[in-house]
Amino acid sequence: MYKSYIKINKCFWAGLLFILMVGSQSSCEINDLVDPNNPDLNNIESNASLSEMQNLVDGIESWMRDRLGTYLDGVGVIGREYYRFSGSDPRFTSDLLGKGSAVLDNNTFYTTRPFESRYRTVKNANILLDAIANTRATVTTEQVSATRGFAKTIQAHQLLQVLMRQYTCGIRIDVTDPDNLGPFLDFEASLNGLESILNDANNDLQSGGGAFP
Repeated sequence: MYKSYIKINKCFWAGLLFILMVGSQSSCEINDLVDPNNPDLNNIESNASLSEMQNLVDGIESWMRDRLGTYLDGVGVIGREYYRFSGSDPRFTSDLLGKGSAVLDNNTFYTTRPFESRYRTVKNANILLDAIANTRATVTTEQVSATRGFAKTIQAHQLLQVLMRQYTCGIRIDVTDPDNLGPFLDFEASLNGLESILNDANNDLQSGGGAFP
């Protein structure tokens, strides 16, 4: 009788599991939803709404401030404008001041993090340029020009910050296509490239009316 009970019990749980599996498949549906934290870049670049483009502008201005303190620490300490005493990181008074045999590290936080943040801002500005060029939202010609002028001005500003730290090592100006980056330009060529971007930005802003969209 005990063995019969075990067999019945096993059959009961197996049957219940089967019913639950069938019921879950028939009663539950998975809908494709847009992740608000990771929007589809293709949709934004091909047909962004006005609110999505405003979010891009907000993101650009936010990333302009990212690692700005690290950037100012680097150029400020090297330029002997002030000293940064940190109990947790002596590199502010060793690497940046050339203490003893210390030299600048090309792969540490005071180099790579501001570099990454500035180019991320440039990337976001490139996305904004694609978005305003391809949107089917109702925008005027002046609004398009003003947006382009804003994006290019920010790009030149951010690239100039990178150049001030890279100096004769130069920077990449053309980073529109991440799979086909432009060459590293020397200091003078980089300045000329930035001047060209600013001239384009000025022309766009002159055509952009008296107020930003």
